[in-house]
Amino acid sequence: MQINRLVVRLSDEHSRFYIHIDAKAVINDFKEQLDLPNVVFTKKKRTLFMGCQYIKQQNLN
Repeated sequence: MQINRLVVRLSDEHSRFYIHIDAKAVINDFKEQLDLPNVVFTKKKRTLFMGCQYIKQQNLN
């Protein structure tokens, strides 16, 4: 998965990653790939569309 490669390359001893998975996606597929101590998945899932207000709001959460 592309997100896995990105997280692994950006990881260091001080980094944490907060990842939002769209409500339409299966989160377990991502959790299996990103089973790392510095990765946190957001609990609130929303269906997002590119450029919509929810994306802006989710970034603020």
